[in-house]
Amino acid sequence: MKELSRGTIPETLNSGRSIRARFGESSFLRIDRELPFLCVYCQPDRIDEGTRALVTNEASYLQVGRADSATDLVAEVVSALEPSFGAFLVLKVKAYEGVAFQIKSGKDTQLQQLGVRLAEFLRQVCPDPVEILDTKPGLKVPPEALCLELHVPTFYQSDEGVAYPLVLRNFRRRFTRATRKLFHLFILNF
Repeated sequence: MKELSRGTIPETLNSGRSIRARFGESSFLRIDRELPFLCVYCQPDRIDEGTRALVTNEASYLQVGRADSATDLVAEVVSALEPSFGAFLVLKVKAYEGVAFQIKSGKDTQLQQLGVRLAEFLRQVCPDPVEILDTKPGLKVPPEALCLELHVPTFYQSDEGVAYPLVLRNFRRRFTRATRKLFHLFILNF
């Protein structure tokens, strides 16, 4: 795996190459091919093995370490890929200590519609309740991108953040099914 410097993401993506690269000490970007979406996971101040693993099934994801900022890396990816598609979706996935999924969509009508559909997809694969909030997502993205923030209840790991392997594997498969339906819907409609 190679180290990639900031500022080189658009050039690499515009050349048609995939990216699997580290940034800094603990940030990682993987983009297999040009896609109009990016899953983002930001490492909290505690161990969080399970939630980090949820995004790694996607063909386009960014894991951001504690010391790094996701804003600049997301902006580089969006600037490279959004012009090709005319739209771009960022899905931030975050661990949550509650019992229900929470989807933050803000007040934008398109994002609220996507939030409602994501809730439907999650209900199809997981019995946990889903709440949709009109709170703005915490991740700052460029104005040409849309952003949803998904808080995931952490039943798949201990209070110390260590994953329960069998529970996580089963949930990860179902979670990926729901997020892929969301991305497919976004690609078809935006």
